[in-house]
Amino acid sequence: MKVKKIITSILLSFSLLAGGITQAKPVAAALDKQQAIDIIKQNNQTNGQLDFTVSIKPHLKKGKKINVTAFSLTGGFNQNVAHMSGYAPTAKAGKSKKIEVWADGKENRLYTYLGDQWEYQPLNSSQNDQLTSSIAKTINVDQLLQKGKFSQKNGTYTLKTALNGKQAYKTGLKIARTASGVKFSKKELRYLNKHTKLGTIYATYRLQDDHLIDSKSSAKYVIIKVATVKITFKVSHLGEYANLAVPDDVKKAAKPADVDANK
Repeated sequence: MKVKKIITSILLSFSLLAGGITQAKPVAAALDKQQAIDIIKQNNQTNGQLDFTVSIKPHLKKGKKINVTAFSLTGGFNQNVAHMSGYAPTAKAGKSKKIEVWADGKENRLYTYLGDQWEYQPLNSSQNDQLTSSIAKTINVDQLLQKGKFSQKNGTYTLKTALNGKQAYKTGLKIARTASGVKFSKKELRYLNKHTKLGTIYATYRLQDDHLIDSKSSAKYVIIKVATVKITFKVSHLGEYANLAVPDDVKKAAKPADVDANK
């Protein structure tokens, strides 16, 4: 199903974008802003924990408020493997479905579990390269970090950044298309441009001494007259997932995915 492809592709993309990072280089214990920026840009750990949440706030009549967690996932990553698991609601009220994803770079396999059966298919590494390239071309990371607000309290350094959603909107659409494999028609693009908007994208980095201890990013996507979707993504517990590997029971249980059904 198309929905299945969208979910697994987006989760994989977030997981892999959090990877591809290198070991920290030592710097002075008392950091200034430029040193902090250098660490953020170049010197992350190669493994850590991932937390990803999508929440929805429907635009209801005055006096009625409902917040729904569409899905909340947690996991880890290292140089070879990325993992996320959690639950997502189903069409039936009060019911949820287990979601779990393992991406194995060495075996070039993506394992997915969406409530009933483990499946596997080849990793789409070119897809992740497209995502990374789209982001890099649109967002001037140097400028974004330089404009960030830098502070220090009790030995913990914080750099907070903010990116105008209007500037990132077109990139967001490209990312959605690349991650999901879904092509928007001209009519659909006109509708999206008219009835949706991407709010400010925030990213906060925390450092201690000569290393990054965690980072958190968030964004709000507003569908006019329908709902506000908030996405948060956090990387933490750096250095604690070096031995993460796809379990043998997952490999044994997985069956080849029907790739055609995901189109």
